[in-house]
Amino acid sequence: MSGHAFISYSRNDLAFVERLATFLTDAGVPVWFDREIGHGERWTRVIEERIISCSAMVVVMTPDAAESHWVDIEVNHAMKQQKKIYPLLLKGEPLFILNNLQLYDVSGGRMPGNAFVARLRRGLPAPLGIDPVRADAETEDLMTEQRSLIADLTRTKGRVSPEVLTAQKDLAALLWDDGRAAEAIRVIRSVVADRSRTLSADHPETLACRHLHAFYIGESGEAADAVTRFRGIVSDRERVLGRNHRETLESRHLLAFYLDLSGRRAEATLILREVVADRLLVLGSAHPDTMASRHLLAATVGASGKPEEAARMLDGVVADRAAAFGADHPDTMVSRHLLAYYLGEIGRRADAIAQLRGVVTDRTRVHGVDHFQTLYSRHHLACNIGEAGDNAEAARLLRDVASDCLRVLGAGHPQTLASQQSLLHYASRRDQR
Repeated sequence: MSGHAFISYSRNDLAFVERLATFLTDAGVPVWFDREIGHGERWTRVIEERIISCSAMVVVMTPDAAESHWVDIEVNHAMKQQKKIYPLLLKGEPLFILNNLQLYDVSGGRMPGNAFVARLRRGLPAPLGIDPVRADAETEDLMTEQRSLIADLTRTKGRVSPEVLTAQKDLAALLWDDGRAAEAIRVIRSVVADRSRTLSADHPETLACRHLHAFYIGESGEAADAVTRFRGIVSDRERVLGRNHRETLESRHLLAFYLDLSGRRAEATLILREVVADRLLVLGSAHPDTMASRHLLAATVGASGKPEEAARMLDGVVADRAAAFGADHPDTMVSRHLLAYYLGEIGRRADAIAQLRGVVTDRTRVHGVDHFQTLYSRHHLACNIGEAGDNAEAARLLRDVASDCLRVLGAGHPQTLASQQSLLHYASRRDQR
């Protein structure tokens, strides 16, 4: 069963799940769900094994699922196992624990669109024998199918019908996932214009598209433009949805993020303190959204010249992320690495080194020795060892890191250059203790 998509659902939604399973199987996605009502320790082990061996989880969200003890157990176990989770909203409201993830609307029992299938496929291992050329061809096929769907819907429903605009938004997501940022931005910009014209600029559907447009722009390197756009989105979402609505909070978080990238750190810190306080009030300290804002606030505070406060904040974030997701979840390891960095900044080199040794071990096991994040942590471990006085050991470690960065990232990559520079620094001091 390795590589399947595990479907988590309430028994009351079985009829929809059976149709969904057939739809996904026909689309080339292997699935597993509990077709029988099992009891006892044996069935519990079966469920656990199927979650451990799956490559992704699909969660069918309904009021019954929100009340289901088993759905809660399955989702939490998938999160601890670092599985990709793809929520489908069939009825009611999104599950509280998943409201930070992009959801797909299947209300009325309709099947999810091509964008969902494409994203789900990307979460699964490629079938044996699939080479990159064939994978690229399959991506192109999905793009062609989505464009064909848009053309068909345009003929039958009209160019600015809700169905067409939703399909265009899904096309933008496909393009973005495929690395075609400029085309994705062009498509989502058109959707925003049409949504604004047919619904109004501050309709929740338009706001969601404006948020996505601003995010794409920010991630394409235009942080200042993203700031301007998110200011307007935050203002409109606060007026329409409320200051503490989950979507408003997400826009406020990203406004602060891009303010920080734009060098406006004081304003970013002020906004993040408010977002953290509001997310603590609305979601609780251990919710993934809250922990993301707490981590970003700590990073911003540390970069503002307050490493002691940053280290204190990160100590709590690491503890909460480890409890929720496990010590080697990627988000936890990001916080562990940053905690180590600020421990070093305040002179606690031994603690920083111990923390980084653990991060390097876990990142090597989870991601591999050549993964960028592993190389980054190896670099910082070596530098902390050098700052602790062992220049020879630092130079030895950095020689390996610089060599691996050159091989994996290339001669001109910033991390390669940083490791080479640090190697020269500690090599020149290796006779000093």
